[in-house]
Amino acid sequence: MTDEPLKPLPCPFCGSGSEDLYCDGHYVHCEVCNTTGPSVYPVLDDDAAIAAWNRRVEPIGNSDELQSIIGMRIEELEELICELKNWRKFIRDDICIGIRV
Repeated sequence: MTDEPLKPLPCPFCGSGSEDLYCDGHYVHCEVCNTTGPSVYPVLDDDAAIAAWNRRVEPIGNSDELQSIIGMRIEELEELICELKNWRKFIRDDICIGIRV
């Protein structure tokens, strides 16, 4: 059984494959979108650099779920803004009425 060299995953930003990626031993670089992966400096090891490049964070959810959550948060903020405007008007009116008395 032979050990196959570690191959970089596609670029997480533009999706470019290994033909557009190069490794200099410290990091992997994408020539298409000019992204540079995490550096493993001072180590000079292609496998370590590629392993760092290949490390990915698990996504939170799909984009529809995220858009739904963001939409709900925006609605909540709009309701709070409306309430604050009403309170501001109430306080302003209350102060003006108190001054007139």
